[in-house]
This record gives sequence, structure tokens and C-alpha cells, in this order.
Amino acid sequence: METTRGVHDTAPDALPALVTSWRRSLAARRASPATIDTYSTADGQLADYLASHGMPHLATTIRGEHVEALVTDLLEHKAPATAHNGYRGCQAFFNWLIEEGEIKSSPMERMKPPKLPKGPPPVRRDTELRRLLDVCRPAATRSAPSTALSRAAPRNLLRI
Repeated sequence: METTRGVHDTAPDALPALVTSWRRSLAARRASPATIDTYSTADGQLADYLASHGMPHLATTIRGEHVEALVTDLLEHKAPATAHNGYRGCQAFFNWLIEEGEIKSSPMERMKPPKLPKGPPPVRRDTELRRLLDVCRPAATRSAPSTALSRAAPRNLLRI
């Protein structure tokens, strides 16, 4: 990737400075606080991952394989939705870098987002929840008759 005339010449294409500028740009565009938080988390994860793994930290030297390594790491250690959000946040960041003239093309231009599992997460059955609650109770009270609260808890946990 080649550098073009960038507007962030105080720290030429260093990721931390660009991420700060990106956050400011999002706020100026009146992006929602949730969007700013999600994108900031993703871009912070990227910067931290690259630094901790000895990978390039300049926008012009980051390649798709570096972002893929981050996404793979997120998939191994976090929920699939977290990895997906990380992908989308990085994608938006690199698109903004193109708009700003910091890079000519995105290292993610040929990447595909990680697939999210289909359907809702599994719901525990009443019997499974009762067993879980039984294990959590002190041993002395396990054989004692259940209280109204512990009988109602499995149904109420499903509503939470």
C-alpha cells in the first residue's frame, strides 16, 4: 500500500494517532455513542493486537493477513459477534483512511466478514436450571425442601 497526501502529517500514518483522529471524525459526523464505542473498541483491538504480535503498526504497511490474524484471534477468544463487530469496525476505519487520503486501498478489500451463528443461543431447560441452582446451594440445604424462591427461579431466569 502506498501513502498519498495525508492530512495527518503530525504522526504520519501511525495507527494510534489515526485512531484518535477517526474517533474525532465519527463524533463530528454525529455518529451514535454506541457506534463510536464499537468502532473504537475494534480499532483499539487492532492496534493492540498488531503491537503485541510485532506486526506493522503503520496504516500503509498493514495487510489483509494482519487483520485476518486479529479476527481469527477474536474468534478463538471472544464471541462470534465480537469478532464480527471487530471486522466491521476495522473495515469502516480503513474506508475512512481512504477518504482521508492516508491509504490508496484497504487491506480488507478482498476480505469477507466472519459468519455469525444462525438462530438464537440455546435456552436451558427447567431441569438443567434446577440442577445448576442445586449445585450452587450449600450442601446442608440441598436435601431440604425447596423454598418458593428456588422453585420460581428457573422460570424467572428465562425471562431475564
